Amino acid sequence: MMLKYFRRTYLVTLILMLALFIVRCPKKDTPLPTPPTPPKERVVKPPTPRSAPVITPDEPDKVVMTDDTGKTEELPPAPAAPPEEAPPEEVTVEKLDTIYFDFDKSNIRSDAQETLSHNA
Repeated sequence: MMLKYFRRTYLVTLILMLALFIVRCPKKDTPLPTPPTPPKERVVKPPTPRSAPVITPDEPDKVVMTDDTGKTEELPPAPAAPPEEAPPEEVTVEKLDTIYFDFDKSNIRSDAQETLSHNA
């Protein structure tokens, strides 16, 4: 009798699980993404063309620019190059002695204080 009960319970449970697996929950409808708005067109004015700089042989420091309209503009002279710095002096350091600390301590032992003063 008990065996029939377990067999029937097992069969009903199996059918319910199979039905839930087949039916499942319905998928949610996802809204379509809105298309991006096109960027606004920017009006870019072309730069006014300029002619090449003119350097006169009489005055080599003076530079004159002329655009297409005939307007001339005198450019300021280029800044002077900075003076070259002298190379740094070579510093020689004597060999320093090792200073020992006690484990997990930040203070210097008395025998290392002499070494520290000698290194300084």
